[in-house]
Amino acid sequence: MDGESPTPRGSLPGLLLITLASLSLEVVLTRILSVTTWYHFAFLAVSLAMSGLALGALRVHLQPGRFPAAAVPAACARHSLAFAATAVAALGLHQVLPMQADWGAAAWSTAAITVLALTLPFYCAGVVACLVMTRFPRQSGQLYSADLVGAAAGAVLPLVLLPLSDPFSVVLVTSATAAAAACCFQRRRRYSASAAVLLLLAVVQGSSAVIQKPLLRLRHAHGEAEQEPLWERWNSYSRVTVYGDPERPTPPFGWGFSPHTPAYPIRQLALTIDSGAATWLTHWTGESEELEFLRYDVTQIGHSLRANARVAVVGAGGGRDLLAAKIFGQRHVTGIEINPLVLEAAHNVYGDFTGHLNRDPAITLIQEDGRKWMQRRANRGALEAEDRFDLVQLSLIDTFAATAAGAFSLTENPLYTVEAWQAFLDNLDTGGILSVSHWYFAQRPAEMYRLTALAAATLLERGIDNPRLHLLLARMQPDDPAFTDGVGTLLLSATPFTDADLARFEGRCQELGFDVVLSPRQASDVQFAELLSPQAPAFRAAYPLDLSPPRDRRPFFFHLLKLRDFWRGEFRQQGNMTLNQDAVMLLSLLLVVSCSLALGYLLLPLCWRSFRRRFAAAAGARRLSLHFAALGAGFMLAEIGMLQEIGFRLGNPTQAMAVTLVGMLLGAAWASRNSHRPSRQRLLAPPLLLLLAWILDLRRSADLGRPSSWLASLDHYLMVFVCGWVLGSFLPRALRAAHRQAPQLLPWFWGLNGAFSVLAGAVALPLSLSLGLPALLPAAAACYVLALWSTPAGDGVGADRVMGEGVMGGRGDGGGSRGGG
Repeated sequence: MDGESPTPRGSLPGLLLITLASLSLEVVLTRILSVTTWYHFAFLAVSLAMSGLALGALRVHLQPGRFPAAAVPAACARHSLAFAATAVAALGLHQVLPMQADWGAAAWSTAAITVLALTLPFYCAGVVACLVMTRFPRQSGQLYSADLVGAAAGAVLPLVLLPLSDPFSVVLVTSATAAAAACCFQRRRRYSASAAVLLLLAVVQGSSAVIQKPLLRLRHAHGEAEQEPLWERWNSYSRVTVYGDPERPTPPFGWGFSPHTPAYPIRQLALTIDSGAATWLTHWTGESEELEFLRYDVTQIGHSLRANARVAVVGAGGGRDLLAAKIFGQRHVTGIEINPLVLEAAHNVYGDFTGHLNRDPAITLIQEDGRKWMQRRANRGALEAEDRFDLVQLSLIDTFAATAAGAFSLTENPLYTVEAWQAFLDNLDTGGILSVSHWYFAQRPAEMYRLTALAAATLLERGIDNPRLHLLLARMQPDDPAFTDGVGTLLLSATPFTDADLARFEGRCQELGFDVVLSPRQASDVQFAELLSPQAPAFRAAYPLDLSPPRDRRPFFFHLLKLRDFWRGEFRQQGNMTLNQDAVMLLSLLLVVSCSLALGYLLLPLCWRSFRRRFAAAAGARRLSLHFAALGAGFMLAEIGMLQEIGFRLGNPTQAMAVTLVGMLLGAAWASRNSHRPSRQRLLAPPLLLLLAWILDLRRSADLGRPSSWLASLDHYLMVFVCGWVLGSFLPRALRAAHRQAPQLLPWFWGLNGAFSVLAGAVALPLSLSLGLPALLPAAAACYVLALWSTPAGDGVGADRVMGEGVMGGRGDGGGSRGGG
């Protein structure tokens, strides 16, 4: 290995730009896949990136003769330009071959082609990064710093550009950046021309998207052809679209309307989020008669029990719940909506259509995460009477849209936990009601069972011995036999419902044709009575699905499958279980593929006799292999653990993404720059990870009540920076030791590190689903204990300068992987 050749000119900016392009493409792919496929496929972008990077390192290792030091600039330039071309081509192919929502042969074939195409750009980036970092150790400190700076910029770039344009523009900018990297490695007119053309195309596409006339747009969503929307905007964690004809009256659309709803048409538009969650923009000119149909919706039954009330709507959406509060004559309504694009569409772009509810003095709109807003008020202590609500409403606000920061979290939801419902009840006045509407699946209403178990646990923790006196449940079941699933509304109060409340509730249900499923007087389904009885723990344990009340430590309300049932197929036919089961099956499949990749990376090179000879001749090769594998898995688990914990707290995906990735990258960069100095900071890794897990768990409720501001996130940033600084001290020394002991195996160690990062990324989600969010940091600590035990001899300070720490940004000790970015 020609490890002592001088670093060619342009390597620093070239490595920075290709790293920026790679991480930027990875982030924007999570957004695209969330819309074009399904929410649980979005995190595949991260696995594809890590796999591609590891494969690139493997190619460098298996064919070292094709990449002598003198030919590295040309090879890096070619692969950088190939990244630019394959990134654009892969997105185009994904548009032509949409993934299908089934498990048939055609769907698998399409998925395989898509996965292969989307992996190619990252493979090219892996070749470039591996060549630069392993062929020129003399400037490894500077090279790795450039790698991390590029990764930090790549993590932030899509978060900045997406609200200003669209994903196609971001992909073109990413490709232009990769072409610019080719120019840095080798000055050729075709490289600079390619960068200029791609950048020009990005500007044209972005400008056309701003004026709502994009030259390129998504043609498929969730495997189906998509019509052209009236309005479309993106941000870093959603795509918001508006469909319909604003002039054409249609019957009111909803899932919980009574069969006695007046049959008159209204003007309405559909507003969708990531093509998977919908709300409605209702035309209103200020006349009450236009909104009479809202009185017949089961989601609004709470208004019948509390008149002249102060109402809070968590998840205001298109404003239909706000209008319902007005038609019921409520005193004041506060609407809380996390997505600014939803508020912009409903009250600015289509404000004339919806009646400009934001200008109504009886309506207050707040753009923030509803759980954080309620938790902050609850954490203040006793609220004044005028600050309390008589009705807090959550109506079908669930979404399966993935976020750039939360793609790993799958079904993580901070609204459906015992601690969240305690905060909601703390915001209610005496006699106030929490109204939660959810899908009621007729065949197996497991989610409604779990909702009831959650309500019971919340009341029991408040010292209420008989929760049944505090709960009411109404259901609207459609008459259409082809649509067997309905909507249920659960009413919960910290004080027992009075006889007058029960009379109004039962009378209204009888009048509108709703089923009274649960009340202090009756239970049409005996399972609900069991869930509220003293035998509830035994009943939940015996039930085939997980009905345990979710808590903030394990906030996965929609994950109903028990660990032993991950691969059982009968639940897929149980109506409500289809989507969840498919997601879990995909996770299981990803775990199998990741294990196969890690095992294949270990065994495939053994087919080469030359590799077997080099491995046998290298001093300490087995110990080095274990060390690099432990570092890859440990850093990935730590990064995903911090990302999940901070994302859950901040309630702002963009902010969580920036805080976690940038903090980890800069901390690791600082450690790498100084790793040539004597230090024992590596010994701090296991206790630090355990300490962070304890601190984050202890502060969970307090953090959730803090404002969602960048200043308020400073302590989280410091936590991840320190974590990156400690963990970032391992791999530079390990690579230096490997360079001295087995230089011919260095690319293979690098790729091995990446392969086990892929494996850890697949393991992280099932681990947090089963054991909760705090489980990942202790698991990472265990990996670093193994890394310390297998530390190679001579990895301390030597004559060589520090080798780089990973292949790409966010990888710290993730090596050839992306480290969860």
